[in-house]
Amino acid sequence: MLLFVVPQILLSGLFDLSSAPGWLQAVSACLPLTYGVDALRAVMLRGAGLLQMGFDLAVIRAFVAAFFALAQVGFREKRAKERQAGGLAHAD
Repeated sequence: MLLFVVPQILLSGLFDLSSAPGWLQAVSACLPLTYGVDALRAVMLRGAGLLQMGFDLAVIRAFVAAFFALAQVGFREKRAKERQAGGLAHAD
């Protein structure tokens, strides 16, 4: 768990990444927490509403949908393996 959480916190934009290498800034742009931080910063510092946060919220929704789909595929594969293992045990 720490392998996923700590890098996201460090690369989310909570800390200044302007002097970081370009590839690290690109990695930061691929993390969902970056968009959450941007949205929160817009609300807290600029008093932004939902329209001003639209892009950030859309990206977060896309990440949620993608992770949900991946979890669903993984769950189906796990259930199929359990059924196969259970079917073999009953066949003996």
